[in-house]
Amino acid sequence: MIENVFMYIAMPATVIYVLIILFSLLGMDSTDGLEADFGGDLELEDGESAGSIQIFTVRNLLGFLVGLGWAGLAALEFGFSNLIATLIGIGIGLVMIIIQTSLFYFMNRLSQPNEPSIKSAVGQMGTVYLTIPARRQGMGKVTVIIDGVVRTLNATTSGEEIKTGSLIQVESVLGDALVVSNAVE
Repeated sequence: MIENVFMYIAMPATVIYVLIILFSLLGMDSTDGLEADFGGDLELEDGESAGSIQIFTVRNLLGFLVGLGWAGLAALEFGFSNLIATLIGIGIGLVMIIIQTSLFYFMNRLSQPNEPSIKSAVGQMGTVYLTIPARRQGMGKVTVIIDGVVRTLNATTSGEEIKTGSLIQVESVLGDALVVSNAVE
């Protein structure tokens, strides 16, 4: 009796799950907003978001059902009782959800751009690329190394004009521009 229940769960879930995986591999997994995803944002220590972790998805539900059905059938074949087989199936189904969620989370992290934060430029030395007008009367450009990446950013100064080629030090960040001072004063 319970073998039939596990079979009725495992077979259709497996067929649909394999089709979804095939469609994903072929690039035909666009749902145009039809997939019901409920997720939460994982907040990191420095306040940055690690992206949305989607736990309750159709793919995870199917993975759970595949794990439940096949693991339950396997447990019955090994001679476990109906209750133990069901618990093993539920456990394997939950492991399937954890594995899938982890894989998609890490794949999503790989696709996010690894842009250095402009805030990490504070205290860095650089050179003026385009002359910076005096007393915040306009913007110039500076070249600064941020997290090992050479960046050319807008800059302003609260002091005197800083000419092209001058050595500067970043004092603070103002919006998307750096506030710099002449480093040889």
